[in-house]
Amino acid sequence: MTDKLSPHTADLILVRSPIERKRGTVQGVKTYFQSPESLILAKLRMIKATVPRERSQKDRDDITAILENTRVSKRKIIDQARKQSTIEILRGILPVKQARKRSFFGTDLGIAPFTREDEMTDHD
Repeated sequence: MTDKLSPHTADLILVRSPIERKRGTVQGVKTYFQSPESLILAKLRMIKATVPRERSQKDRDDITAILENTRVSKRKIIDQARKQSTIEILRGILPVKQARKRSFFGTDLGIAPFTREDEMTDHD
């Protein structure tokens, strides 16, 4: 959706179950926001469903920006991405420096098979 009074847009993501939400305000109006973890997971699902791949670049860029600028529970994102079969997409989006950390993928040579022992911690 595009705001006619500003350069801003809003993405609407339809879901079957209630989303996690956080209370906030926009221009003095009380509202709720989707948690950043939930938004990342929704965007991963959108990328998975989008063909051709080039059309999903905005969602990939959004995920990168969220991860770079917002504190998130990486463990929660990883666990849910695995359950939703979007972990490979997440691996392709993570910054190279994150992908090379042993705590994330189990190797310092880049992306490798993902195991529970290799998960990122919230402080990584």
